[in-house]
Amino acid sequence: MISVLRVSLPGDVDIDDFLRTHSELHVESVRRAGDVGRLVRVADTSGFNATIASGGRFSDLLVRTIALLERMQPALGYARSVGAILEVDFGLEVGSRGTETGAGNRIRTGDPQLGNSFREA
Repeated sequence: MISVLRVSLPGDVDIDDFLRTHSELHVESVRRAGDVGRLVRVADTSGFNATIASGGRFSDLLVRTIALLERMQPALGYARSVGAILEVDFGLEVGSRGTETGAGNRIRTGDPQLGNSFREA
């Protein structure tokens, strides 16, 4: 099991400045608006992905994920205040390289239909 934080920032937020300011985030991949990504799609927003926790049973992973998200609150709170969309994906790791499957559940915040915390989603 794995949990991954995915953040999409609005176009007026400088992602490099954001990541310098919030260096406590352990970012694994960054995309910038205009970058050509997988499937030759052009990114319309900047953002990043960061693994939050991995391994163990889902119930344990969920507890660790919530605890780490709470520690990340200053950075995540700022991201939300500038209009970022935050998502947490939960999925399975398969194979020796830990390749993530597409099967999993997603919790999203920053969407007007959802509450203001990951716990409410």
